[in-house]
Amino acid sequence: MKIKDRDVFPNPPPKISLNIIKNFSNLKVNDVIAFRAMLQPPKAKEFPDDFDFNFDAKFKKIGAYGFVIGEAKIMREAEISRFEDWFLFLREKIRSKISTVISGDEAAMISAFLIGDQNQISKDMMSKIRNSGLAHLLSISGFHLSLASAICFVVTRFILSRREYLALHFDLKKIAAIAAIFGTYFYLKIAASPLPAQRAFVMVILVLIALFVGEKINSKRAVMTAAFALILLNPYAVFNISFQLTFTAILILVSCENLKKSDQDENFLWRFLRYFWQIILISILIQIATAPFLIRSFQNVTLLGFVANILAIPLASFVVMPLGFLALFLMIFGAEKYCLILMSKAVFLIEKIAVFVADLNFSSVASPAISSFGIVLAIIGLLLICLTQSRLRFLGVTLFLLSFSTAFINQKPDILFEGRQKFFAINGKDGLVFSKNLRPSKQREHWMKKFGEVKFKSLKNNPQKEIFCDEAKCLIKKNQKILVLLKRNKTSEICQNDFDVIVNLTSKYKLPECITESKIKIDNINFYQKGGHFFYLKNGNLQIETTS
Repeated sequence: MKIKDRDVFPNPPPKISLNIIKNFSNLKVNDVIAFRAMLQPPKAKEFPDDFDFNFDAKFKKIGAYGFVIGEAKIMREAEISRFEDWFLFLREKIRSKISTVISGDEAAMISAFLIGDQNQISKDMMSKIRNSGLAHLLSISGFHLSLASAICFVVTRFILSRREYLALHFDLKKIAAIAAIFGTYFYLKIAASPLPAQRAFVMVILVLIALFVGEKINSKRAVMTAAFALILLNPYAVFNISFQLTFTAILILVSCENLKKSDQDENFLWRFLRYFWQIILISILIQIATAPFLIRSFQNVTLLGFVANILAIPLASFVVMPLGFLALFLMIFGAEKYCLILMSKAVFLIEKIAVFVADLNFSSVASPAISSFGIVLAIIGLLLICLTQSRLRFLGVTLFLLSFSTAFINQKPDILFEGRQKFFAINGKDGLVFSKNLRPSKQREHWMKKFGEVKFKSLKNNPQKEIFCDEAKCLIKKNQKILVLLKRNKTSEICQNDFDVIVNLTSKYKLPECITESKIKIDNINFYQKGGHFFYLKNGNLQIETTS
């Protein structure tokens, strides 16, 4: 979203990102709107190896995030082409027809499959879907566009082949390829053209053009060409988790294409069993290949995702998506009702699969973050495994496995100070112990997750031998003497205290001038400029790392 009124916002950032809850369905791209909103700068990192929202926002040219209070009023509607307006109208018509026949999460998921709208899926169901490893089924991407192109190609060729004259006088494969390009583009437009789908569309076009000209396409070369082109257009894409996961999954798929070749004499049952075996193997390989990126970005990996995929992918491939495309066609005649009802039954089964897998013990587990060096090792390893056919593959496997070890080699901080000066924590023999009792929150859970902690511990319930606290301050004796100010202290008490490092967590009061230059001082300005501070104590030396 771009800000136009310079009187309201004299120096606006190029873009802002807003959540709009009310009246959002009436908004179109390039509408001029008025609203009241709460804006905040990009979220600061809580740990040095957290996802860097500031870096992400910088490359997206987003200066603020927030949400709209109340409704957004349309001041001037966008002037868009009839072509684009027709697709917007079509999306709303499809959404309306779905909600007329189906309700609840089933309707929301059908909308996600057909028009790429996930907004109406309940938070609980979305959480189950993510934890089960099925989130990719709801994000319009290569899976959906590949099915769309394949169904258009097969159906067009089948219908045309029924006429003997057409079959004898025309190359039906070329006609079907052209129809598939237009059909896939139509699906891309009604799905609002999300970025992963645009990347997949490039790949689909390359494959269909190869079919049209009668050339056998080198899948790996096509993948790397598409990746190079996208990086050339936007170098930031390399750091985008969506880009990383998409191309890793596609690279694994094309590397396994030899598995898909079957004997023409095999009966239907054999082919069916082979298909399931391929899904199991490819799902496991994709899960392993994408694990370093997921661990790096989310410190979480889904262990049983392949179980959900084994059950859900055939259901989505053979039932949900074909019924969905049939329903889109039948909407022309107003005869989509029973097709949508059947589709909702299949979607309901996918929901049950997601809930079942997500509720299993160890369906997903927390993990320490892989270092940047580890990600480089993983990428080099994957490229050697997938793109070479020599003994370099063994080197690739070694490098890829070594990347996981960087998550455990990384030294964890011994003392942690929160960036807003609310609390600190000690990492000792008893694990992570917080300076005070904290209510359950995302921040608390995030800190505990970083250290693999399940139970919350505070100094009040878990006193530490090296920490001496009163209401106003704490003295930590851990290789070095660290004085932590919690409240306002008398200047004389601070100046007479024997310490090597002083940390001010009061946020209101400055440190007194009596502190000599030989002491390490971390005051309010340091927290304001650099965020959280993390102390590493090793062999009597102190190393300090910050979040910015």
